[in-house]
Amino acid sequence: MGWHEEAQAHDRAMHIALDAGDWEEAIRRARVIPKNWSPFDRFPEHQIPPEAMNQVLDAVPKSDSGNFLFELAHKLHPDLKHEHLRRIGEMGLDDHTVQDAVLSHPNWSPSSEESGAHIAGKFWNSYERKVMPHHFAAVKSLYSGNPETIKDHRGRVGSSHQSYITDEKGAVLDDPEGFKRASTGESRDIPIQSALRFLPAHAKRVQAAILKDPWTRRNIRYMNGKPHIQLFRGVGGDYGKRLLDAAKFDPRDYSVTEKRLRIPITEMASWTTDPETARRFAIGRGDIGDQAKDAGVVISAYHPVESILHSGFHKVHVGQEHKHPGESEIIVGHPKGHVTVHTRNIEVQKPLADTPVHPDMTKPSLRPRSSKPRHSTPRMSRRKAA
Repeated sequence: MGWHEEAQAHDRAMHIALDAGDWEEAIRRARVIPKNWSPFDRFPEHQIPPEAMNQVLDAVPKSDSGNFLFELAHKLHPDLKHEHLRRIGEMGLDDHTVQDAVLSHPNWSPSSEESGAHIAGKFWNSYERKVMPHHFAAVKSLYSGNPETIKDHRGRVGSSHQSYITDEKGAVLDDPEGFKRASTGESRDIPIQSALRFLPAHAKRVQAAILKDPWTRRNIRYMNGKPHIQLFRGVGGDYGKRLLDAAKFDPRDYSVTEKRLRIPITEMASWTTDPETARRFAIGRGDIGDQAKDAGVVISAYHPVESILHSGFHKVHVGQEHKHPGESEIIVGHPKGHVTVHTRNIEVQKPLADTPVHPDMTKPSLRPRSSKPRHSTPRMSRRKAA
């Protein structure tokens, strides 16, 4: 008997075992069938019962679980327990079909830990949807242990103790009546102060996910025995202008006098693993109202993984959603209110007027800013002080 005939024999035996409800035998047969035949994808049509679910999930190859989970989502047994559903949901965090099926299952009953993770996810999702001063006030309060109020660079004011996240749209509002209803449980809205205690645990899960990311393993550096990753941040307006002035930047030859800068920064800040995204933000933020023009700057720095509060593209709990995963956003906590950057890691962007705009985009596209190739983007060169 050739290998193909032998595989077919195992395949037939697997189907016989599935029809008979002999899950152990079915798994044994599936393991010797060629992987490209996707034998486990045919298990869900037999509606895997609770007593066999963990055994089957243990056997499914992680590298080939996508189609299996998708099929399973359409055939979840009504008697599955919460622990089964949680495991299925965690295996399919990036599959909306799996997430919807798990969350809508009648036996999904999140623990207090899972409810806390959901609240933390709501907080960060509201940040991803629309950045408000309330978010910064909340993180500042997390570090200080006191109620905090912040006024941002656009003149908006937000507090950590009188604002709440709306349940439906995920918006952050500062309304006394709505806050009262949220605080007393009259609505499903979430007071921001209630979310604070769940943010540290969320940060730990995010940090663990980042350390498992293949990109991190390729780019990680250890400093003082702690893992660090390189991140990029695009800034502009008055903030970018102050940064350039502090470096004693000369636009004639893109030179600077200062070697290192100690840059003031809010208690948390958005960074990204993608330098192109940072450049796009720096260019787009080069024109903020009546603030300084053409001051777009990209900063690069290594940050300890333990300082990361949130990731906009790593999912760490069942039901979590991201608004802009393509931006590869990482939120870093800066409790000291500053970050030190070497001027060789600062990239000055060309003026906004020199950047071509794609007709279907509201922000400048990342096309060459001049006739020179992209790798020639001017960086600061240090000059001797006069």
